[in-house]
Amino acid sequence: MNQEATSEIDAFTCPNCGAAAAGKACQACGQKRIRADEMSLRHVAGTVMAETLELDGKLPRTLLDLFFHPGRLTVDFLDGRRQRHIRPIPLYLACLALYFFFNHYAPVNLAMLVSQQQADSPLLELVDEKARDSGQTREQFVAERDPRYVEAHKTANMILDVTLLGPALFLLYRRQRPFLAQHLVMTLHINSFGYLLGLVPLVVMSAIGGESIPVTLLFMVVYFSYIYLALRRVYGQGHGITVVKLLALVMLNLVAAIVGAAGAMIYALFS
Repeated sequence: MNQEATSEIDAFTCPNCGAAAAGKACQACGQKRIRADEMSLRHVAGTVMAETLELDGKLPRTLLDLFFHPGRLTVDFLDGRRQRHIRPIPLYLACLALYFFFNHYAPVNLAMLVSQQQADSPLLELVDEKARDSGQTREQFVAERDPRYVEAHKTANMILDVTLLGPALFLLYRRQRPFLAQHLVMTLHINSFGYLLGLVPLVVMSAIGGESIPVTLLFMVVYFSYIYLALRRVYGQGHGITVVKLLALVMLNLVAAIVGAAGAMIYALFS
């Protein structure tokens, strides 16, 4: 019997629960047996490559279904086919982190939002007053507050994306899916797609150094078309009623975007 086979049947004490066990995993709690080289760079790199790049790995399958089969991740999860994909929360957090990392390079900032205000705007009067009190020009004051705006806008987006869309889907589709948690799963998958898709306009606008209305409009068309297809797959309603409910979600998204940006700007300037 070779050394590897011997190590698989040798008894060991589980470091997780303290139970006596043997084989590849603890029979009491299920934790995998820790190998001596578990934390070596070679082992960790090999594990990561195996889990992400294999043809039958979860990551490639999850991304393919997320991008090219709207709603399939949600249907599979709700119907109990969960082992084949990355779970909704880890997927959402990974996409969120990736988007927020590159969001630092977005050309839309506090200075741009302030410059879009009309010359006689009460907001500009308050900004100028705050700037004078701190011994700065308007431009210096706004530039100093821009990092605070970026962080506040990120937080507002993250909160509004989950807390508004999930309950909205529940109200619109509670007869098809009676539990709020089911709609929250749908929300996580839609937002995961939205964050990854949102990297495209970020790259384009960063390259041109400013906003691009055509790129923004194209993003919205693709994003809401995706939501339409996902709604059809997950809830199974017809074309007309799905379009009506999609329009309600579009309006909700617009309101959330305005509230998020305005709230972050006010917080950054006056808190």
